[in-house]
Amino acid sequence: MIEVLLIMLLFSGAKQSDFSKEKTLFLKAFLPFLVIASHYCPSIITPAKNIQLLGWFSVSIFFFISGYGLSVKVKKNRLKLSYLVNKVICLLIPLAIAVYMYIGFCSLFVEKPLNIDLLSDIKNNYVVHPTTWFVISLVYLNIIFFVAHSFFEKKQLLVLTVLVLLLMLSQKLCNVSGTYFMSDLAFVSGAFFAKYGEKVQKVPMWVIKVSFSFLMLLELIHLKGFTFVNSFLLPICFILLFCSIKLFRNKIVDFLSKISYELYLGQIVAAVVVYHYFERGIESFVFIVLLDVVLAYVICVCSKMLKTLFSTMVLYRKGKET
Repeated sequence: MIEVLLIMLLFSGAKQSDFSKEKTLFLKAFLPFLVIASHYCPSIITPAKNIQLLGWFSVSIFFFISGYGLSVKVKKNRLKLSYLVNKVICLLIPLAIAVYMYIGFCSLFVEKPLNIDLLSDIKNNYVVHPTTWFVISLVYLNIIFFVAHSFFEKKQLLVLTVLVLLLMLSQKLCNVSGTYFMSDLAFVSGAFFAKYGEKVQKVPMWVIKVSFSFLMLLELIHLKGFTFVNSFLLPICFILLFCSIKLFRNKIVDFLSKISYELYLGQIVAAVVVYHYFERGIESFVFIVLLDVVLAYVICVCSKMLKTLFSTMVLYRKGKET
């Protein structure tokens, strides 16, 4: 985490630019690898606590981008139920493929059988595949966003914030691990930035750098309860710094951004295969990254085929009914 801080402070410029599509694609392309590093990078490279914080930070930025993207979309067009349904389907189909992959590879490469308790797993936002909490959280947040913007004409951001806080409270009362909802406020942060970004960008760069450094310091000393607040504030500071960096879009960024979601889902499957042949270390980490790219592409292609098949079946049934 300290490394991320130093890089951001070193390469950030004096002036900010807009949070453009190119910058969004760049983050989507490379954030999954920070998450993978937080799970599988050997601690000899950087302290283990820093690696774990890197994972939380990366997921928070993912949620920020999701909240920001939806908020920008509703500025142009009203959010329809069909969009929500399609969004949920696009989240669940790749997850289903990743789950079947995970079960299949575990049966081949893991001697200990999977202990599947669906009721307990669903309660903990975890369905067979270890990273499904991320997907389920996104489904919850997309539904909440739809409710806030479809049934409330005024103060939609306030309603969204209240509903997300109620979701977090309900999960806390159900004894769901804080790991599964500590980044939810980053989604609200993205919606906030979409609405007030122009005003926030007027803040002097030195103030942003000092704020970012201070928030990172508080996170590193593990101030109890502050992570939830930081999941709202830190992504905004990061994005403002990130917007001051000059980036160049290329084919690699375009390719990786298209399989960004699948990279997150495929990492555990890649780890199951790689750890069957290698001990945990730098070598295994490199192989996990490479195999994950391949698996993510396979999941992406299969998902597109299933979505096309599903759409064809729906159109066929509608045509038959008429």
